[in-house]
Amino acid sequence: MARQSQRPLPSALIPVERAPREDPECLFCSEAQAARLLGIHRTTLRALALAGNAPVEPLAITEHRRLYPRAKILRLAGLEP
Repeated sequence: MARQSQRPLPSALIPVERAPREDPECLFCSEAQAARLLGIHRTTLRALALAGNAPVEPLAITEHRRLYPRAKILRLAGLEP
């Protein structure tokens, strides 16, 4: 059986690892950023938000995506007064 050549994938199919956006001018944190700043796991924050018990009320963008106000997260994490 002949071996298939290893052709590179088109750039659209290559998974790109994105760095979290740490722009201080950004008004919102992603769920992952908010959880990291609060010292909890992302799925814990998601579960709390879905139950209505999140420490900071998220802004629901879609059914599966929520954003958290950066100022409130930083205040709660003790990183800003």
